[in-house]
Amino acid sequence: MGHPANNLCEHPPFQILYADIVVSGVVDLDDMICVIGGIGNQADCPAADIAPCGPPDGVIDLDDLLSVLSTLAGSPPCPDPCP
Repeated sequence: MGHPANNLCEHPPFQILYADIVVSGVVDLDDMICVIGGIGNQADCPAADIAPCGPPDGVIDLDDLLSVLSTLAGSPPCPDPCP
């Protein structure tokens, strides 16, 4: 998964959610924009590599964007990273 980085699960200020790429506490348009930016240039949003579930595959692509969209629709394809 592209995040959480820096051990955010140890002392989170809020619950870390799957597809919350910008780590704002919600999955929203900012996360989608980050993925779209990462598709063009991975350096723009390295945390966007969230699909498939588990270890990142090293590619930011349509699968990552669809994962954010599924989460926004209420059906996240993967569990939240910090139970």
